[in-house]
Amino acid sequence: EEMAELRKRAGVEPGDLVMFAAADRLTACEILGGMRTHMANALGIEREGHDFLWVVDFPLFQYDERERRYTANHHPFTQPFEDDIDKLEDDPLAMGSWTYDFVMDGYEAGGGGMRIHDAGA
Repeated sequence: EEMAELRKRAGVEPGDLVMFAAADRLTACEILGGMRTHMANALGIEREGHDFLWVVDFPLFQYDERERRYTANHHPFTQPFEDDIDKLEDDPLAMGSWTYDFVMDGYEAGGGGMRIHDAGA
């Protein structure tokens, strides 16, 4: 019953492979992305052309487990979304930032963002 519900929610069909990673979101994305790339290479799956992606709405902070502190996701001068400033004390990981990356075929080709221009920030 649980498997049927999982299949339904994931849109899984016979022959599909479903993988999960039990980790924080960033680690899970890195693990599963690495597995996807490894499997594509191992199976000789070739892509035609190029794939481009414009990534926006990055989180302002990430948590560094080793250092046990919050660090800037891009750089410490990134402008946070104005509506997120009140989250600084209680939920800094929920803060977004005015940053972007341009990705080609899974590799960052460029990026940037708006820097803090308010001296009070």
